[in-house]
Amino acid sequence: DAYIARSSTWGAEMRALREVLLGLGLTEEIKWNKPTYVHDAGNIAIMQPMNDVLGLMFFKGALINDPDGVLHSQGENS
Repeated sequence: DAYIARSSTWGAEMRALREVLLGLGLTEEIKWNKPTYVHDAGNIAIMQPMNDVLGLMFFKGALINDPDGVLHSQGENS
């Protein structure tokens, strides 16, 4: 709650995304100073607020089937 409250740009979006992630049964932890979502002690996703976007990054995103091309890579080394 405190992390999201400090957000001057993405607070409403973070709250909505957080509700979805917690509704999926993930546990929220603060890791690397960011809200991180965990299942069975494994990191699943992390919220990354940036200037022009709110990123939801998946730790093993390359393994996700994405037939509609919704997901975008962070770069060749990510």
